[in-house]
Amino acid sequence: MTAEDATTTQVLRAARGADLLDVADFRGDLALTVRREAWARTATLLRDDPSCRFRLFLDLCAVDHLDR
Repeated sequence: MTAEDATTTQVLRAARGADLLDVADFRGDLALTVRREAWARTATLLRDDPSCRFRLFLDLCAVDHLDR
């Protein structure tokens, strides 16, 4: 995990700790898992927080549990 990824993780844990379900480094990319109700708030935080300054929202993945 890069220093930037570690900072991002710290910001998210401080601001959205209950919404953050998992943090992983997947093939050199930061992969975040958040509660489905929190993805918009999380994306806004990543964009607006001066420590993060995310400028590109690349992927939003979901899983359908059809048997539920």
